[in-house]
Amino acid sequence: LGGGIGEQIDAEILDSYEIGIKQALFDSRLRYALTAYYMEGENQKASATIFLTADNGRTVGFRVPGDSEIKGVEFEADWAATDSLALGATFNWTDSKYTDFKLAANAAFFGGTALAGYNARGNTQPRFPELNGTLSATYSASFGERWKWSLRGDVVYTGKQFVDELNLAWVDAFTTSNVRLAFRREDSFTVELYANNLFDEEGWATAAGSVDLTLAQFVTLPLQRGATSTPIDRRAVGVRVTYDF
Repeated sequence: LGGGIGEQIDAEILDSYEIGIKQALFDSRLRYALTAYYMEGENQKASATIFLTADNGRTVGFRVPGDSEIKGVEFEADWAATDSLALGATFNWTDSKYTDFKLAANAAFFGGTALAGYNARGNTQPRFPELNGTLSATYSASFGERWKWSLRGDVVYTGKQFVDELNLAWVDAFTTSNVRLAFRREDSFTVELYANNLFDEEGWATAAGSVDLTLAQFVTLPLQRGATSTPIDRRAVGVRVTYDF
C-alpha cells in the first residue's frame, strides 16, 4: 500500500452444499429440476479506503470483513405443450445474510467512531434479490419446403436489492419483457426481429453503495452515503441476420 504499510488478507473459504432432483415426465415432454442449496462464506472481501495523513503520520486502517450465510431454492422447468408450443419457467429464492460483517466507516455513519465498529450481522447482502424468476413461451412452425419460423416471448422478474450492507437503501423490483420473431432457412440463414424491454420499463437494474470521504474528520463524523446506480437498459428494437457456413 506504500509508506511501508503491508497488506495481508486471509484466503476466502466457501463451504457449499446442494441437494436436488431432476426428472422427465410424459415421454420427456416435461422436464424439471428442483435444487436446494446452503453456503457458508468466511473472510468475505469488502472494499474500503485507507488514508495516510502527512501532517502527523496518523493512519486510518480497516478490517476486511467477514462471514455470510446463503440459502435458497432454485426451480427450472420446460414443457413441450404441443409439437409447436414450448413453455419454460425458472424461479429462485435466496436468503443471503451476514453472520459477522464489520466495517469501521459505517460506525461513523451512525454517529460512532471507527474504533467502535459496526457489525451488519443479520442484514441482507447487497445486490442479492430475494426473488428472481422468468416465464417464456415459444411457438414454432414450418412454411414452404425450406423455411421455419418462431415467435418467442420472455418475462423476467428481478426482486428488490439492497444497495449496501446497511440495508437502508434499495433498488425496487422490476419486470422486463422481450419478444423475438425469427425466420430460418434450412439451418443456414436466419433473420430475427427483436424487441428487448418491450414496454420500456424505467428504473435501476442495480446499485452499489458508496461513501463521501471528503469530510476532514471522517473518523468521528457521520458520513454522507451515496450509490452508484446502473439503469435498466431502455427498449431496443432491431434486426439480426446470421448465416452459417
